[in-house]
Amino acid sequence: MKVTKKQKSNHLLVDYLIIGTGNIAKRHIQNILEKRPKCKFLIYKRTDSKHDKYFDKNKHLIINTTNNICPIDKQSAAIICSPASHHSSDIKRMLNKGFHIFVEKPFLIKTNRIKPLIRLSKIKKKVTQVGFNMRYTKRLLKMKQILKDNTNAIRDVKIKVFTDFRIWRKNKDFQSTVTFNRNLGGGVINELSHEVDYLVFLFGKPTHVKVNNILNQDIQIDVEHHIESIFWYKNIDLQITLEANMLAKNNKRICEINLDNAKIKINHLSNNISISDKKIKNIKFDDDINFSYQKEISHFFKSIKNNAESELSFAKCVDTQNILNAMHSSLENNKKIRIQ
Repeated sequence: MKVTKKQKSNHLLVDYLIIGTGNIAKRHIQNILEKRPKCKFLIYKRTDSKHDKYFDKNKHLIINTTNNICPIDKQSAAIICSPASHHSSDIKRMLNKGFHIFVEKPFLIKTNRIKPLIRLSKIKKKVTQVGFNMRYTKRLLKMKQILKDNTNAIRDVKIKVFTDFRIWRKNKDFQSTVTFNRNLGGGVINELSHEVDYLVFLFGKPTHVKVNNILNQDIQIDVEHHIESIFWYKNIDLQITLEANMLAKNNKRICEINLDNAKIKINHLSNNISISDKKIKNIKFDDDINFSYQKEISHFFKSIKNNAESELSFAKCVDTQNILNAMHSSLENNKKIRIQ
């Protein structure tokens, strides 16, 4: 695909600017091109490290500066897939250039930068969205419906997410990746933050959290990789436990919900919900892994077109971000923390 260069005060105008060259950036590029094959886009690569072979055929699309990049029209957007430590500066710079903003999770790693960026996005009148795509899976949407009339019947919830990020980075020294670099926003709390976001989506915002670090003496890295968190709620007798391990031997991604008269299990890997009351009912869903990513980018485009706030705008993701920050604080101080 050839990018047309339009000269206007030496600026290069684009429909979409992709910031980052990792796997999630590739996925967003593919999904955008499926919907808008003739769009003009460029990919900003911050470092001179070797990029994925996926980009070899499109080397002419990769740039190493955004100084002369500008939106082609009022629909243009920046898709930010950079390390979390760069999100704040990338968002601010792109908003000031006039782009709508889609940023991958986690939104930010500094609490005090949330309000200024929300304020700036409103001043610039730009649509914002955070990439918590799991909210668009059919199983979580179905679970939201099931719980709508059963909120007060929830007795306890256990969430577990086990994976091994080393397998995801087979061709790289895993210790040099963003995932395992504290300064870039790595660690299990940020990397597996989808679970925290759907906890808010299904059960609402908790008031307090306590995070326990589960150490593995055989693994020497500078970030937390295995934690257990307990969340407390106000006015309802509910505790939620979340165990997350990004260096696990076996993959697991489940949510077990005990109601007064039933047990429900969401299995994210097998894409089903099982309900045990008097009988056992199994609900299997047909959406594949890319479905939720397609849905989230479609919603983002629709929000821009309609000049409407996204379902996952910066403002609407503040609760999730505050919980993540409270989890970090609890881990660092080894105590129960009140969530802002």
